[in-house]
Amino acid sequence: MVSIQAYTYIGDNVQIGDGTIISPFVYIGDDTKIGNETLIYPNVTIREDVEIGNRVILHCGVVIGSDGFGFASVSDRHHKIPQIGTVIIEDDVEIGANTTVDRATMTNGATIIKRGTKLDNLIQIAHNVVIGEDCCIAAQTGIAGSAELKDRVTMAGHSGAVGHITIGADSTVFAKSAATKDLPAGSYVSGFPAENHAQQLRIQASLRRMPEMLQAFTRLQERVTQLEAQLNTTDDKSDDS
Repeated sequence: MVSIQAYTYIGDNVQIGDGTIISPFVYIGDDTKIGNETLIYPNVTIREDVEIGNRVILHCGVVIGSDGFGFASVSDRHHKIPQIGTVIIEDDVEIGANTTVDRATMTNGATIIKRGTKLDNLIQIAHNVVIGEDCCIAAQTGIAGSAELKDRVTMAGHSGAVGHITIGADSTVFAKSAATKDLPAGSYVSGFPAENHAQQLRIQASLRRMPEMLQAFTRLQERVTQLEAQLNTTDDKSDDS
C-alpha cells in the first residue's frame, strides 16, 4: 500500500513501490520511478525521469533532478545548454533537508548516488557526479560537475571537490577543505588546495610561529647590516694603509 498525502502532485507514468509514504506538498514529475518503503517528506521536488530506489529517505525541501549548471559562453553572453539526463538514487540513501541533486547533461547520462550513502542538509551535487556506496557527506558540501567519489568517502562540513576529479575509496576530506585533484584511495586531506592532513598540520603549526620567526629574521637582517658596515670600515682602513 502507498500513502499519498494532501496537495501532492504526481505526473504521468509515475511508478511508486509498496510501502512508500509521500508527504504533503510533494511534486513528482512524469516518468519517475520510486521504489518500495521510501519516505518523502513535505515540499520535496522530484523532477521528471528520475529513479529513486528502495528505503530512500528524502527530507524536507530536497530537490532531485533540477537542471545542471550548464552554459556556453559566446560573445560575452551565457547560453543555456539543455540538461536532459537523469538522476539515479539507489537503495538505502538518505538525503538531508534542502539538498539539491542536479540531473546529468546528456540523455544517456546520469547523476548517481549509490547504495547506502548519507547526505546531510544543504548540499549541492552537480550534474554527472557519481557518488559511491556508503559515503558520508556533511552539510554545506559542494561537489562540482562530473566529479566521482568512490566507496566510503567522507566529506566533512563545508568541504568541496572541483569537477572532473576522482576521490579514491575510504578517503576523508576534512572540514572547509577543497579537493582540487585526483586523490588516491585512503587519502586524508585538508586545507585549500587539499593536501595530506599531517603535512597541513605541520604547516599550520609553522604559521603560528610566524610572528616570532619574522622578529628573529628582522634582528638577523640588522645584525648582517652591522657586520657588513664593520667589514667595509675595515677594508677602507686597509686601503689607506
